Amino acid sequence: MSRALPLAAILILVCLAVAPADAAVLWFSGFESGDASEWPTASGGFGITTGGAVRSGAYAGTGNPGAFVVSSAGFNQSTLGVRTSLFHVGTWSGNQNLVQVFDAALAHNLILRITSANKLAWALNDGANIATGSTTIADSTILLLDILFVRSATVGGVQVKINGVVEFTSLGTDTSSLTNIDMMAVGTTLSPGSSPAASDAFDDVMACGGAYCPSGRTIARQGTSGTPTYTSWTKTGTCSGGNIEDCWSATPFSTAAAATSIIASDAQTMLVATFGSTQSGHGSEVIAAGSTINACKTVLIATTAVSSGINIRRIIGGATTDTAKTLTTSDALYDDGIWTTTSAILRTSTNEIGAVHGTGVNLDTVEDAWLMCDFGAIGVPVKHRVTQ
Repeated sequence: MSRALPLAAILILVCLAVAPADAAVLWFSGFESGDASEWPTASGGFGITTGGAVRSGAYAGTGNPGAFVVSSAGFNQSTLGVRTSLFHVGTWSGNQNLVQVFDAALAHNLILRITSANKLAWALNDGANIATGSTTIADSTILLLDILFVRSATVGGVQVKINGVVEFTSLGTDTSSLTNIDMMAVGTTLSPGSSPAASDAFDDVMACGGAYCPSGRTIARQGTSGTPTYTSWTKTGTCSGGNIEDCWSATPFSTAAAATSIIASDAQTMLVATFGSTQSGHGSEVIAAGSTINACKTVLIATTAVSSGINIRRIIGGATTDTAKTLTTSDALYDDGIWTTTSAILRTSTNEIGAVHGTGVNLDTVEDAWLMCDFGAIGVPVKHRVTQ
């Protein structure tokens, strides 16, 4: 027997149905670095595929039993929208977690699952399913999931859309055991056994504060030929004495070629290929004129001899922005946060990305660099904020 929703839940649903989305883009990943290095935590052998599970760009993430990745922390939301594509194969022997959001202490979670009947469901704090959808998830089909996770003492829960159509709405549970919603994970976080076997793949993942994420796809570009504005770093390894685009354009990243500096405030940038044309190794999607740019970020793989500062530099449409980072003595991925621009600038401008050595004389090394952007369809703009 169905139970009437509380008035507050009805008001939430009305707002979701009629109000324009105003989602703050907090974090995104299309796995376009060719590995899981965008995610601070990867566990259980989370993998990367270039096969039919890829929705956009050249790569998607794959979760076999117990394999998952966890995003950066710091969302600090009461309502979090998560967007991801899902490519499911097989049947799990029990409930399998697909997307989870956690509080800052990692003590409590809201979960979107797939059941042994291949239907979506949600649960709280690893408990029993609270609501289950009616659609059977087809094998080997890319589906777009939009999930709204709500922390509330009275109208908490989950709403899920499959390919833009609401699958279920369950907003009448006390989910206040979460002090906030601070980070998310995608992947198959349980290990239900090998028989029957299944797997799930994810692409175009985004987290947004306060509302559903905008529709979109994540793609990347790397270096192209030409002389950049800044050329001070030393080219080493297989690109020794050569061009910076040959040093910084491997996907996944490689230590075979790099650029280095020991000089304070030394700068090196690289011209980036246009998003208006395809680039080898980065998939078949392009950003068309008039597309909505949901979010972008500059990404470097870098290390240093001694922990020290560096600036990620981007020159987009002629405007220079530096973002300070502290490097460690191991290769790691660094980005300059979430920002946006226009499709015209990404398609036609001469854009550059790179690095500026900090103070001191520590050896800083950058091995690869990407410009990653998430974009929506032409003529279907979605109102959203960008959180830097």
